[in-house]
Amino acid sequence: PDEVVDVLVTFLRDQLGFSRVVALVRGDDGWVPAGDTVAGSTLVGPLGRVGSAVLDDGTPRLVRRLDGGLLAAQFPDARNVVVAPLLGDDEPLGLVAAEWSRGGRARISGLTVSSLKQSVSQAALALRNARLLHEVEHLATRDELTGLANRRLFEETLTLELGRHQRTGAPLTVIAFDVDNFKHVNDNFGHAAGDAVLRAIGASLRGGTKAYDLPSRYGGDEFLVLLPGCAAADAPGVAERLRRVAGE
Repeated sequence: PDEVVDVLVTFLRDQLGFSRVVALVRGDDGWVPAGDTVAGSTLVGPLGRVGSAVLDDGTPRLVRRLDGGLLAAQFPDARNVVVAPLLGDDEPLGLVAAEWSRGGRARISGLTVSSLKQSVSQAALALRNARLLHEVEHLATRDELTGLANRRLFEETLTLELGRHQRTGAPLTVIAFDVDNFKHVNDNFGHAAGDAVLRAIGASLRGGTKAYDLPSRYGGDEFLVLLPGCAAADAPGVAERLRRVAGE
C-alpha cells in the first residue's frame, strides 16, 4: 500500500508539474501522511473544511488556499491547490492535495486537473487492491485465535533461516513448548476458557520477543519460537524467560 501512494505522489510532482504533493491515508488510529509532508507519524484531528468536504461528497476541489486542519498543517502557505479523494470502491481511503508550481495566481489547465483526477482514481483502486491482498496474506499466515504466526509461516521462515545458517554460520534457536494440563482447562471450564488461555499466551509471546523473532502457534496448545541470532549457550536462558512470561 505504501508503494502505491509513493508512486502517485512522484507522478503528480515529476510528470504533471505540481510543486508539492501531500497524501493523507486513513489508518487504524488516524491519518498517515506521505509525500512532501512536514510530519511523518500518524495524525489525529479534523482535516479542515475543504478536506472534509472532499471526503464527504467524493468531489475534487480546486482552492486558492487551504483553511486549517490537518491538511493545511501539512501544507504550510500552500496556494492554488487541488484536493482529490482516494476512493476505492466508494470507500474513502484518504485524500491527495497538490499545489500548482506556477505561482499562486497561475491557472491550472483543465487537462492537468483531469490527469490528476484520473491518476488519483487509478491509485485509489490500486491502494484498495493492495490492502485487500495484504489482508489476505495476513490471514493466510497468522493464527486466527492468537494472532501469532501459523504453522505455514513458521515452516517457511524456518527454511529460510536454516539456509542462512548454512551459508553464514549465523546461530539459530527454536524453542518448543506446550501448555500443561490444557485438556483439564477445556474439560472443566469450557473451550472459551481454553481459548482465553491461548490468547493470553500469544499476547505474552508477542510482548516477550524481539521484532525479528517469530513466535508461532504450531497447533493446539503447542507453540514454537524461532530465534535468529540466538546462540546455543543463550537458548536455555531465553527459553526460561519465555516460559515465565507465558505463565504469568
